[in-house]
Amino acid sequence: MKTIIYCRDGLAVADEDTFQVAGEFFASEAEIISVSTENFILAARVLIKEGKFPFDQIKFSYNQQSYSVDSRARFTSYPSGFCDFSELCLCRLLA
Repeated sequence: MKTIIYCRDGLAVADEDTFQVAGEFFASEAEIISVSTENFILAARVLIKEGKFPFDQIKFSYNQQSYSVDSRARFTSYPSGFCDFSELCLCRLLA
């Protein structure tokens, strides 16, 4: 079981490197990665949806709570503050 921790002090991943870094994590022996950028979470979900990593072998952690995704990489629950910066900005732009 792999864990992706979303936290302020995690690894910041540049957009252009996101799919590569996520793929390398999934292929590695590492069980845990901490990231501070929502693009990594989104890329991981895309790779899961595309079948490149089993959805039931990954969990996401935020504020010491664990969250899982279904086979379509959708979260079963989604806490406020978890990877929602882009959505918040988009809502402000469209207002």
